[in-house]
Amino acid sequence: MDTKRKISVLIPLTAFILSIQFLPAQADESLLLTFKGHDGPVYCLAVHPAGNLVATGSEDLMIHLWDPSKGEINKTLEGHTKPVKYLCFSHDGKYLLSAASTEIRVWDLENGGSREYIKHVTHVYNLDF
Repeated sequence: MDTKRKISVLIPLTAFILSIQFLPAQADESLLLTFKGHDGPVYCLAVHPAGNLVATGSEDLMIHLWDPSKGEINKTLEGHTKPVKYLCFSHDGKYLLSAASTEIRVWDLENGGSREYIKHVTHVYNLDF
């Protein structure tokens, strides 16, 4: 039995069609991997464009960079003073954007370090390159 389904949705007042393909879950639906390392709830997750790195942001003010095949932390990025709520990798995978309350940081994943952008009047609610 083919359990794959494809749905196309036409959204009124827009000029595009959203196409969503549902893929089946693994047959036994068992847990594959658990990422443990934050000292608080995880609020956000981003996957590197190459698929070889996962970033998570948490209430503990940390960003962990994980090896998705092992569930191990490769590196921890520190610097935010509020819980990290949004993450986004650049298209080339060289940078990671993070937002925590009114703070935005751009992390240079190749050379280390980050640059902070503050002074937002209200909270940051989304990020994208």
